[in-house]
Amino acid sequence: MSPSTIFGLPAYNGARHLAEALESLLSQTRDDLAIVVVDDCSSDHTPDIVQGYAALDPRIVYERSESRLGLVGNWNRVASLGRELFPDAPYFAWASDHDVWHPEWLESLAAELDAHPEAVLAYPLAVRMTETAVEIPARDDTFETAGISDPNERFRRSIRQTTWGYRIYGLTRSGALARCGPFPLVLLPDRLHLTRLALEGEFRQVPRRLWYRRVGSSASMSLRRQRRAFFPQGAPLSARLPWALAHARAIGGRLAPVYLGEAVRCELTASRRRWRRRRRTAVRRVRAEVKARLVPVTPGEGARVETTSVSDEERYAACLEALARAELLPAPGDVVLHVGGDGFAEHLRARFPETVQVGAAESSELPLRIDLAVAVNDAVELAADARRLHEHGVPFVYSFDAEAPEIGDTYWLRQVWVPPAPRPDPRNPAPPGGGHIVGRRRLVVGGGGTVAAVTRTEA
Repeated sequence: MSPSTIFGLPAYNGARHLAEALESLLSQTRDDLAIVVVDDCSSDHTPDIVQGYAALDPRIVYERSESRLGLVGNWNRVASLGRELFPDAPYFAWASDHDVWHPEWLESLAAELDAHPEAVLAYPLAVRMTETAVEIPARDDTFETAGISDPNERFRRSIRQTTWGYRIYGLTRSGALARCGPFPLVLLPDRLHLTRLALEGEFRQVPRRLWYRRVGSSASMSLRRQRRAFFPQGAPLSARLPWALAHARAIGGRLAPVYLGEAVRCELTASRRRWRRRRRTAVRRVRAEVKARLVPVTPGEGARVETTSVSDEERYAACLEALARAELLPAPGDVVLHVGGDGFAEHLRARFPETVQVGAAESSELPLRIDLAVAVNDAVELAADARRLHEHGVPFVYSFDAEAPEIGDTYWLRQVWVPPAPRPDPRNPAPPGGGHIVGRRRLVVGGGGTVAAVTRTEA
């Protein structure tokens, strides 16, 4: 059957997180998809990982470039190859080799586009996380042009947005994408591309946290790094032009001065915001230094740690909140397996009747279908049971405690921040004591960026 959606994944030396990205795409609840991977001459284990997954799942197509295309060239190659192989697919989405997609990402966004034929792009709320998958608390970034029928007004509003980084990874109608032309070879190409796309139709945002974006050093992209990534043979002089001028030149026609004026105003506003942030940071730093000099510190005081006891009811409430933030809260009819003591099992059963409780999964008979496995006070037992749960086909495991890293042998781990816990520091990937571990079942079990053992379990 022809897929309804093409995921175009331009890969380049991203072996560290590539398997997790592929796993999340292959685990979509709407599975009529194809993943087109173009490897831009990677020097790491990228080919081994992609070919290992392709051997498991025929929905993956792999191609390796003979010479470096650069980031923009590779983006255009995956789009053109996807159209050549699957010309009837109505939807297209670019994918990255370091981010994670919730299993209901495609189902939710495709339903939004199906319900609104005037829309050409749909995207969800995004969760920012560190290299080690620790959630970075931040306000949800919202923007859409739903209900705006005037293309010129959509065009102006799209220019004023400064946070296009994750909307480029939304679900797009293939026809609108083709009419916009190739991905532009300019600095900040996502902004220019989406501004063009705004002329084609509306943008709609699904108010669910369905995409997890890594914002570590490998994912950050300054203008200098863009020049190196876009032009592997050396940047031309035109790449030194101010981005707003280059974009207006690419737009051309009567819209060029409109774009230039809006872009300059937008950049001035963003510069003022950056200056205010730097000033606030400098003031806080000076105040901290003054306080450190004026307030004496007795020996050993700096090492004192305040501890507070947490009741079982508070732990249960935090567990449910974490599941809700991770979009994993059980739905009616889901079968929940609870490993360990009685307290939380009864708490779950009161809200979700299909809760099954076992002591240790290794020595217990498991139900045929399990949608979610959880443990609140028995993380060690859950870690010991993780491999059996994986072999049984359990898609997700959840542990309230963070002292069970063994789960990572068979499940992807992510630290979910739940208020009022201390806010994780993006500069320190270690969770601030305790926490929540969410796992995703692997298709390929391995370490060190290579494919090791393969387990064939149906999603």
